[in-house]
Amino acid sequence: TLLSTPFSLFFFLFFFFFLLISAAADISPGSTLYASNPNQTWTSPNNTFSLRFISHGGSTTYSAAITFDNIIPVWIAGGDSAAADFSSSLQFLPDGNLRLLNGSSAVIRQSNTAGLGVSSAALDDSGNFVLRKGNVTVWSTFDNPTDTILPNQNFTTNQVLRSGFYSFNLLSSGDLILRWNDSNVYWNSGLTSSINNKTTNLTSPSLVLQSIAILSL
Repeated sequence: TLLSTPFSLFFFLFFFFFLLISAAADISPGSTLYASNPNQTWTSPNNTFSLRFISHGGSTTYSAAITFDNIIPVWIAGGDSAAADFSSSLQFLPDGNLRLLNGSSAVIRQSNTAGLGVSSAALDDSGNFVLRKGNVTVWSTFDNPTDTILPNQNFTTNQVLRSGFYSFNLLSSGDLILRWNDSNVYWNSGLTSSINNKTTNLTSPSLVLQSIAILSL
């Protein structure tokens, strides 16, 4: 089956059928989360998801992450390679930029949204953290995934999932491909070769995990 293939390690299936997408409380520019304060969070209205700093196994390494039920990380700022320390901070700046700093104030990752008119941020009940200009989304975690797809999140051809040395992509042809070290093909779904035995380019293919646990292309 589709989910028995190696790329299933990228998908954590959340079987909560009651998932509803509702308006999230705004986070004002100038707000900051600190790794030194683990109880400080930006939370979705239904408290299902929260953006916070998490530690790794009691070590001195931290990550700014969106967690499900305050436990399971579903998005990590900058991915696995963007490890922060105890003095790190996640800043939503007055200029609209979201940036992760380490203890020496070096920028680890940022949204590059300064000067784009961002006026608010919010974490909604679907687990999507967004930066908005009025009611228009300028940047979101759903558009910048790390290693997980959540229900109702569209995964498209310009995005990539990463776990360690593995990367997962959706090609414009509709094929799903898993690579090792960004170059060696570890697995290919071969979907297009099974359609009339020829390559078929799709129009804006998208991979979606529905809230009832159906994964569809």
